Amino acid sequence: LWRIQHRGFSIAPRPVFGHDLVFAIIDRDHPELWAIRPDGNGDVTDTHVAWKHIKSMPQRCAPMLVEDLLYLVNRAGIATCLDARTGALVWRERLPGKYSASPICAGNRIYLFNEDATATVIQPGRELRIVATNALAREQLRATPAVDGDAFIVRTEGHLYRIGDGSSR
Repeated sequence: LWRIQHRGFSIAPRPVFGHDLVFAIIDRDHPELWAIRPDGNGDVTDTHVAWKHIKSMPQRCAPMLVEDLLYLVNRAGIATCLDARTGALVWRERLPGKYSASPICAGNRIYLFNEDATATVIQPGRELRIVATNALAREQLRATPAVDGDAFIVRTEGHLYRIGDGSSR
């Protein structure tokens, strides 16, 4: 139906849709986040890109939309929160470690798992508020965990874990 022309290749993060925009990471080597209006036909490169954000965007992790805010974390651990409608920077902070897993939102918390299998848990909002930091294992973690009800399914380099409160066994 429509297409956007961009430079680059080997895009790993999946696009996200919300607020009548498609949020897509463009280019692995010099990643940018593009907000694209999906109502066009043909080549809409010059007409349907609502905004772009180029600083500290992820090569591997997908963006996550929670209400009006986009949350992203790049490989170097720079977490960014943007206003989804305008692309305006809300906050940007460095977190410990390197990141390959995409952010997850569950139970009104955002979970950011780094490659050292440590989860930084934040409260969604216009200020960075770290709720907890949990070291899960002493193995590398690169895959985005899955949510299974009130539990996470986490795959590390050598193990598969189900992490929950134990009441649903």
